[in-house]
Amino acid sequence: MNITFTCIGLQFSAEVDYEPYIPARISGPPEDCYPAEGGNCEITSLTRNGQPADFLLESDIADDLNEAAFAACEESLQSQREEAEEDRAQARADDRMCGY
Repeated sequence: MNITFTCIGLQFSAEVDYEPYIPARISGPPEDCYPAEGGNCEITSLTRNGQPADFLLESDIADDLNEAAFAACEESLQSQREEAEEDRAQARADDRMCGY
């Protein structure tokens, strides 16, 4: 996944391996319960102003970069979900207007 995010007041572009967070289910029958999974983001390539910045992934701010990248992934996916919901709502409204 390619993202753009801000960390330490600077804007970065990154390619990341992103795994969304899936919360645990801890109530109900045991066969329906499972532990939490995911919630990871690993930057595989980092640039700043088009210049390689991968060296920062080995620095003291590496954790901050990964956390900011994870937040940007979550925000991007939430935005995509909202757009899809709006599209579905519009399609339903159009269907009702056309008598479907």
